Amino acid sequence: MTFFGGGPQAYKHPGRASRVIEASTDVARNHFRIHEEIRRSAMELKVGLHASGANRMRSGEFARRVRGARSLVEGDRCEEALEELQDLKAFLEGLIPARGRRASSHGSASLRKGAGRRVGLGRGTAVGMLVLVLLMVWATALPAARAQVAAPGYAATNFATGFAVTSFVNCCVLGPIGLAFDASGNLFVGNIGTGFLYKFGSAGGVASPSTQVNAAPIPGFPAGLAFTKDGRLYLARRITAATGDVVELDRSTGTVIRTIASISSPTGLATDPLSGDLFVSQACGCGAISRISNFASGPGTITVYASVDADGLAFGPDGTLYAAAGGLGGVVKIAGTDSATPGATTFIASVPFVDGLAVSANPSTLFLYGNRNDGIITKVDLSTTPPTLTDIVSGGSRGDFATVGSDGCLYATQTDSVIKVTNADGSCLPPPLGPLFTTNPSTLTVSIDIKPGSFPNAINLGSKGLTPVAILSTATFDATTVDPATVKLAGAFVALKANGQPMASIQDVNGDGVPDLVLQVPTSSLQLTAASTMATLTGQTFGGQNIQGTDSVLIVPSS
Repeated sequence: MTFFGGGPQAYKHPGRASRVIEASTDVARNHFRIHEEIRRSAMELKVGLHASGANRMRSGEFARRVRGARSLVEGDRCEEALEELQDLKAFLEGLIPARGRRASSHGSASLRKGAGRRVGLGRGTAVGMLVLVLLMVWATALPAARAQVAAPGYAATNFATGFAVTSFVNCCVLGPIGLAFDASGNLFVGNIGTGFLYKFGSAGGVASPSTQVNAAPIPGFPAGLAFTKDGRLYLARRITAATGDVVELDRSTGTVIRTIASISSPTGLATDPLSGDLFVSQACGCGAISRISNFASGPGTITVYASVDADGLAFGPDGTLYAAAGGLGGVVKIAGTDSATPGATTFIASVPFVDGLAVSANPSTLFLYGNRNDGIITKVDLSTTPPTLTDIVSGGSRGDFATVGSDGCLYATQTDSVIKVTNADGSCLPPPLGPLFTTNPSTLTVSIDIKPGSFPNAINLGSKGLTPVAILSTATFDATTVDPATVKLAGAFVALKANGQPMASIQDVNGDGVPDLVLQVPTSSLQLTAASTMATLTGQTFGGQNIQGTDSVLIVPSS
């Protein structure tokens, strides 16, 4: 998301609030101005092309060149797209015979008379044809022109819509970028062009005054958002091409409380589930991911953690950091803060145009999702060599960051919206989508044991009985503080006794001398399939702390 080759363009978009920003005019990159100019000429051009017999030109070559220009635009390779359009102009003019050319105004007048006779295709009309090419190419960059399609087994729906968009010089059209869930399941979304912060409940909604948090725009250009373990909200904010900072925001008013770090071109932001430190990327050719520590009550300590030019960041449950490294053309894995070689970097998969990431909940069955600038969301299965790439959503608009909600669903930005990706049946925890690691660090990862004392953990989904699951206590976590009424295993609540209380007991199931919490869940209610190999437990402590744990399962057929 390297967008600072200049400032954002001034524009107006019908029906949307817009932030008008002073900038030099660049017609080729100003999508909205081009759109308006083309719309005025499109009907006349269509008639002109038909009357001139242009449909008998070398249509195959013409179509191939148009598709090539379109793909360059969708990949935000603007300079290359403009060069291709210039080549197209020369290509079109080369198809026109030297004799019989006439001025475009004369040709247009003849066409308007509806004479029914074939007219010459003048150079002016050739330029008009180039404008038609621009219509075909640049329309794909407009938010309204795209509609995402989910692969079999998945579903993609609009979660938050109606965001204003801004055209940035030397880049692209951007709207919502930063995403972060709080401990209550509310999604905070930052709009990089307008500076407004929005908050959506579990049902989503429309970016409007009713969902807008701040009354005045956040100065600069808000990029990555992240909550820390203490529930505070932080923002990576770009100010100019060379300056920026990481600030704490008031989650109630969206105003900046304080600056914890000054850093050039801060972009992605993520919280380490182990240390609680913030990690920030610099998508500017700066080649670094920085770690910010000791920032709870004052300016933080900044250290370079990995020499990688990256965009979106996401942690796995074991503290491994994953980064979308656009300059390398894919995803890198960075050793966590508790490893023997913290910051060590390994390139793991080539994923074109990758920007935002989400990580699986179990490191032993590792997979990722990449939200891409070209309107595709790709699943990267790292259990195979080489990794297997599967596009689960395609045909969308520009994708930037992604996150995982407390519901286990995948949320991803598009040009002017945020989409929610689930399994085809609307569930999120079981495969093929899940289980995914929730990105709110206030969700505590706990150890669980499905069917304590047995392995493998065989489950017959046709059973009418109960499946026991133990939440294990450790030296730093007391499982007996978990509220059984909030617990779900694979989407199923704990069974109830005759008196309406959850079926729960306190036992030391692993013999470590520390009491654990054992719960009974109706087997028939588990949201698992014959292909499931993992099951995820979610819940809260009586104090409101979110918890999540995962264990393996073996689905067996009914006898």
